[in-house]
Amino acid sequence: MLKNKIVLILILLFITSGCSDTFSYEGKIMDIDASLLSGMKSISSITLVDNDGKRKVFEIKSGSFLEDINIAFTYSHVKSHMEDGEEVYIKYSEINNKNIIIDFKFLGHNH
Repeated sequence: MLKNKIVLILILLFITSGCSDTFSYEGKIMDIDASLLSGMKSISSITLVDNDGKRKVFEIKSGSFLEDINIAFTYSHVKSHMEDGEEVYIKYSEINNKNIIIDFKFLGHNH
């Protein structure tokens, strides 16, 4: 019984160590790239700039949409926040040298 528990713990440790770390970034949206999907624009990447002027590009996971995180995050909605200069928070993972968005929030109000 103890041997089974040790094996299970080792397997869980191995699995969790293989997971990518997550990071966060806050800033204003400087640019958004979109692709046409079923005749509608959907965001494929977002460029943020932080308070120090550092720019960072974040991408949507291949085969996914920003709307998968929150249905309100359409291209036009995010673009309106970009034009208003509102700050956003992005939680992301680094996968194959790309910053892949895991979570996306507008700071100052909820969606």
